[in-house]
Amino acid sequence: MDGWMDGWMDGWMDGWMDGWMDGWMDGWMDGWMDGWMDGWMDGWMDGKTDGRTDGHTDRQTDSQIDRIHEQLLIDIWKKSIQIFQRKYRI
Repeated sequence: MDGWMDGWMDGWMDGWMDGWMDGWMDGWMDGWMDGWMDGWMDGWMDGKTDGRTDGHTDRQTDSQIDRIHEQLLIDIWKKSIQIFQRKYRI
């Protein structure tokens, strides 16, 4: 029974997890989060850089925004996985 359960659970959970994580999470992260992050962070950064005359270029600001986007997405991804693992006790 243990061997059967292990085999079934491994196959089912791996397939389900891969499909769910790849489909739903990637789609959600790419779609909603990218759109939200672009809008919110661009607005925030524009507000922070309005009227600045200390030599920063748009290219430097874009690079800063990209780093902030990347770190926030990583943090949200990690938190989503933690919530999922707690819920399903994986």
